Amino acid sequence: LNRMLLVSDVQRAIAGLPDVGSTLAAPTFARELPRRAGLIERQAWKRQIDRHRDDLRDYLVVATNPCSGRQEELWRISARVAALTDLDYGEFVKDIRAVVEPVLAAWREKIRIEDPALAAELGPDKGVAAVYTGLVPLVYKAQSSMLDGLILNFAGDLVLIGVAMTLLVRDWSAGLLLMLPSLFPLAIVFGAMGALGIVIDVGTVMVPAVALGVTVDDAIHFMLWVRHGQERGMNRRQAIMFAYEDCARAIYQSWAVIGLGLFSFALSSFTPTQRFGYLMFTMLTASSVGNLVMLPALLASPAGKHFWESGRKALRRKQTQRQAEVAPEAEPQPAPVLVSVAAGDAGVDADGPEAEAAQAVIRLPRRRCKRAPRRAMGR
Repeated sequence: LNRMLLVSDVQRAIAGLPDVGSTLAAPTFARELPRRAGLIERQAWKRQIDRHRDDLRDYLVVATNPCSGRQEELWRISARVAALTDLDYGEFVKDIRAVVEPVLAAWREKIRIEDPALAAELGPDKGVAAVYTGLVPLVYKAQSSMLDGLILNFAGDLVLIGVAMTLLVRDWSAGLLLMLPSLFPLAIVFGAMGALGIVIDVGTVMVPAVALGVTVDDAIHFMLWVRHGQERGMNRRQAIMFAYEDCARAIYQSWAVIGLGLFSFALSSFTPTQRFGYLMFTMLTASSVGNLVMLPALLASPAGKHFWESGRKALRRKQTQRQAEVAPEAEPQPAPVLVSVAAGDAGVDADGPEAEAAQAVIRLPRRRCKRAPRRAMGR
């Protein structure tokens, strides 16, 4: 009976919290508990509890403690809390702890006064301890981990994409220009959610990472076609319009396929899935606006000056390489011809004893012989 009274006091303290809708425990299914019961009434209550122990197995479990080896009773108290409200689960667990611990401390003091020997045997907690578990702490830990991972992964992906674009175009300004349209949908959508007081839950925490991939793909496509237009000798306006002619339809089609396709999740009756569909459609719409309006405006503004300068330098390097490849090779110098002239050829007997053989070496340049044009032969 004392344990039932303890559970009833803890249940009443938890039910008094403003965020708790209702509570369930073993005393919920029993009649009003007597605060001052005699020996006979206590025995009757004990028999009733033992008789209905199987009916209360969801709220009362007897198990052996592996550390102490003693049998212990686990009394369960369930609190119903709204899952999709503006509620900080970490603060909520602290609020529960703040109202439960004083009740447990009062009962520990009561045990110490009524039975000092038992209190000394049970230890500091006097055999009474609370474990805070359930879906609310689990959701809180999962949501906190996902939010931390979202911030870290999104920042890492953004930096790596900027570095990759810088290496691809060989200009640091291209990486900075790519980051701005990528941050545009995130700033617009999550800024509006913060202004309207809409919290980020498990269903919406993965949206920025998905939308970032689509945004970066379209932005890289647009910037590369602007660079192709510049390589063809176009000015800023012509290169941007050239990229529009090639990329605008592709960006519209990707928005229609991915955005409208994921918008079907908004028709779900499950609230996290429904929010995922709404947020993905909104994020991809803002992404398309950023790639078709913000990115061309940045390229046409003074902020894109370094991007165009790097394009001109790359174009000059390519022209220099092409000129070096098509330049004619230098004509090789004619090789000398060695001619041996014997003295006997000049009327001297080279085989006679009076004369010695004489040789002269003459270097003559090798001349190319021009072939005479063939005459047309008539019949």
